[in-house]
Amino acid sequence: MNPSSVLLRHLANRSSNGRNIYSLSLARSIDERDAGEWQAACGGQADMVMDPRFLRAVEKSMSADARFCNVVFRDAAGTPAGAAFLSLYTIDGLLLAPQRWKQRGVRLRHLWPNFLKVQVLLCGSPISTGESHLRIAAGVDHRALLRQLDRLLLRMARQQRTHFIVFKEFSPREVARTDALLEYGYFRADSPPMNYFPARFRDFDHVCASLRSSYRAKILRSRKKFHRAGLHVAHLRGSMGMDALYTENVHRLYLDVLDHAETRFECLPAQFFREMARQLPEDATFTVVRQGERVVGFVFGVFDQENYLNFFCGFDYRLNEETDLYFNLLYEDLDYALRQNVRGIHVGQTADEFKSRVGCYLEPRFFYVKARDSHVQSLLRAGQAYLFPAAPPIRERNVFRDDTDASPS
Repeated sequence: MNPSSVLLRHLANRSSNGRNIYSLSLARSIDERDAGEWQAACGGQADMVMDPRFLRAVEKSMSADARFCNVVFRDAAGTPAGAAFLSLYTIDGLLLAPQRWKQRGVRLRHLWPNFLKVQVLLCGSPISTGESHLRIAAGVDHRALLRQLDRLLLRMARQQRTHFIVFKEFSPREVARTDALLEYGYFRADSPPMNYFPARFRDFDHVCASLRSSYRAKILRSRKKFHRAGLHVAHLRGSMGMDALYTENVHRLYLDVLDHAETRFECLPAQFFREMARQLPEDATFTVVRQGERVVGFVFGVFDQENYLNFFCGFDYRLNEETDLYFNLLYEDLDYALRQNVRGIHVGQTADEFKSRVGCYLEPRFFYVKARDSHVQSLLRAGQAYLFPAAPPIRERNVFRDDTDASPS
């Protein structure tokens, strides 16, 4: 996107006439926002995915693949009422397609380079964080604000010749308000659910001691395989040279995981991880596994106030069968997070079956989609079940010895 200042003023003026409850302002970059204004618009304290440092890292590292702007709403008294981060991004449908379809798609790309590449205007970031990039202050007329945001996005979509508008990704708590989008022609679909880990343990040894014997035995076998292989673990923050550590060879570990994934929304450049280390020197973290001097696996995450968000990983598949490398990366990363006395741990939107055996529980996620053209919208609705299948039922496991639910009360 990155529209000109003239276009931004034009869109803002057309979306802020006398009939609307809220005025809005648009900016081409988060660097154009006053930090206090943005924080107030986010409800008084910007959480990590709306933190200007996080958004700056996204803008700097993804500028080759996406364009960005942001919007702040104010009420009649000039009080900040809400904020949104917007992206224009081309989704590669081959990343989302089932594995059995990908080879056919790659062959078709030789004849049709843009096959299954769809440009989308997002209320959100192209990064798969499992969190939304829309904030509405308490007491605000959310229907009126969402209506104005919808009108703004429709105008932007026309200007950018983009056919699809998507709001992503919302928790069950948020949809109580964002379901107002259904009144404006959107339909809601399921995103992969988010895995959470109960943060009531001191460390991962405490977790193992609390598990039922059958689950504990499998984890202990995996940990023995890992230690017999002589692998070494380190936990690094951004200020400890993470940007230099993240070489192209390390990035290939992430790309290898991406190649094995059943579906994936984006393919991140190496620059994203380096920029996150620079922008968040004390909050960005790597759990790194080395074989000798060579990095063979990593988990990248971020500490956000009293929470830990496990975002992405990479590992050497050639070592995985011998060492259970992926399993042990998660165990070591959980151990580190628990030792920081966090109150909440987000463990990503993949590998649900494995994570449930460790003690994770799932929370649904949702997105909203609308086509700018009514005929395309009709086709979307007709193919909704195929294009946006419902998430499978959430399976509950009772893995802890005390028979208590792992999820918070």
